[in-house]
Amino acid sequence: MYFKGIKGRWMASGIIGIVLVVVASIIALTVSVHNYSYSSARADLENEVRTVAELLSNSGSQNKSLFFSKAEDYADSYEDRDSTEVQFIDTKGRVLYSSIASSVDATPQGSDVAQALEKSETAFWQGKEAGARRLAVSVPLKYA
Repeated sequence: MYFKGIKGRWMASGIIGIVLVVVASIIALTVSVHNYSYSSARADLENEVRTVAELLSNSGSQNKSLFFSKAEDYADSYEDRDSTEVQFIDTKGRVLYSSIASSVDATPQGSDVAQALEKSETAFWQGKEAGARRLAVSVPLKYA
């Protein structure tokens, strides 16, 4: 770049500084929105999973067959299957029931299932699977 005189160099430096500040602000805003949207989605997903866990745990305390029947019914009638998958996984990590039939008998990706089974608490996994970003929440369910 060739600028004549001190005024030209001063203008160029000022414009470059403003452009850098704007670009840095856009990057910071993008990262903030991304983090907020994932944390919000994770919180919503966790609340939904805990509600289902409480519902099934209450029916599981009555008997084991009712527990499995309710889990299967919930997976079969899950309304948000276009954007979200619900899976019920046994203690060996295999899918028993799923809102997407092709997932049954599969082993899910991510460390959340093993962590939830090992620690008996809610676990999260966020990453890429099959080229798409995924967010998973696992909650261990107890039945009598």
